[in-house]
Amino acid sequence: MYSGNIIKTDKTKFSYLETNEIISCLDVFISFINGRKLSCLFTMGFNEDCKIWTDYNSKRVETYKDVKTFLFYRNIDSLNLMWKEFSTIWQSASGKDFLTSIIHWYIESSWFD
Repeated sequence: MYSGNIIKTDKTKFSYLETNEIISCLDVFISFINGRKLSCLFTMGFNEDCKIWTDYNSKRVETYKDVKTFLFYRNIDSLNLMWKEFSTIWQSASGKDFLTSIIHWYIESSWFD
């Protein structure tokens, strides 16, 4: 279990739609990194130190299973660069569709069995 904060570098506020888009991108990215379907759970939005929304909607996640993932063979120091490139591709509709599809099939492939 992990927790984290998403903060704009210019300190401006995210809209709710921007937040959902970032979380959708992050869900696909962490699924890719981990090799199984994962999602951010129990997300919350804050305005300064005041919680203004909480999302308890159900998300599709897989139960734990030991899977092989390319990350076992790589240096995790590259995750920051990978996230930047991944999120840049995600910004276009065709990039988002491509990443969603290719990672779905990557996770579903028999390589993990």
